[in-house]
Amino acid sequence: MKQIANFTSPKTFKATELTADNAQLVEVEKPFDELKNGEVWIQIKASPINPSDLAMLAGTYPHLKTYPFVPGLEASGIVVASGGGFMANFLLGKRVACSAPATGDGTWAEFMKAPAANCIPLRKKLSFEQGASAIVNPLTALALTERVKKSDSKSFVNTAAAGALGKMIIKLAKAENLIPINIVRRPAQVDELKALGATVVLDASQADFEKHLQEQYETLKPLVILDAIGGEFSNTLLSLAPNESTLVTYASLSKDFLHLHPAPIIRYGKKVEGFHLAYYLSHQSKLKLIGFTRKAQKLMIEGTLASHIHHKFSLPEINQAIAIYSNQMSDGKYILCFD
Repeated sequence: MKQIANFTSPKTFKATELTADNAQLVEVEKPFDELKNGEVWIQIKASPINPSDLAMLAGTYPHLKTYPFVPGLEASGIVVASGGGFMANFLLGKRVACSAPATGDGTWAEFMKAPAANCIPLRKKLSFEQGASAIVNPLTALALTERVKKSDSKSFVNTAAAGALGKMIIKLAKAENLIPINIVRRPAQVDELKALGATVVLDASQADFEKHLQEQYETLKPLVILDAIGGEFSNTLLSLAPNESTLVTYASLSKDFLHLHPAPIIRYGKKVEGFHLAYYLSHQSKLKLIGFTRKAQKLMIEGTLASHIHHKFSLPEINQAIAIYSNQMSDGKYILCFD
């Protein structure tokens, strides 16, 4: 196992562990053991809480992990050790953004073992705090915007628009001359998004929401609905939508199954499709992935895909941070930081 200069590998390191669905995380010591060829040890510098992390904590996120395991889906850090192989050795000593392995421990720890393929070198202008969120939201925003561009409409529906990902989609849409119909849950969020440059913002908590949604459908004729809500709300979005529209479900903030009446699908050519970032990336060419990640980091540096960091916290504060973030996701990123 190769290591960077001036680094002494510890026997153990601090990590958080999830033992069951919805359980409180517990702090544990994990072994800093040997690497296989193609693997690296990453010294974690920062890791965010994302809605997908909350789904994993609740047991509703599609994954292959078995309890107990260290949660956390993405992070930034320094590759401090390599198990050998071209890519692992190339990354040794580099600042990277990284994603958790499919079956191993995740990022909410001082160190993470991962395949070298799960790492993306960070550009110098990106801090560890920004780099910690360089994968999930930026790449999802790019992929979903790309999906909209493949439709025959310049307009689309952007649910959960006040969240970090929703705001990134608004900024990308403006750059691509697309018109999102942004949907939020509170009146204050309408003003917030209009200040960001959004032209169409609907508050789903209002009694006349469906009337205004129907009016926007008739005016703008969107053919793609980016749905992060799920539940009964998905049925409202799709049933009122123009014929041959597609509902792209990529999250379930309602924590409920999709409830869809079959009539719009059977009679009017409406469709439902899913989006999962890891699945999407696994079906792209290496050349496409390189271009995709470079574009994401460029747009992060320019501000289009940058994350607003609302609160930084330490490992012992993680349960408290999760509880607060769960109720205040639109405030900005909650970032776990290591000195």
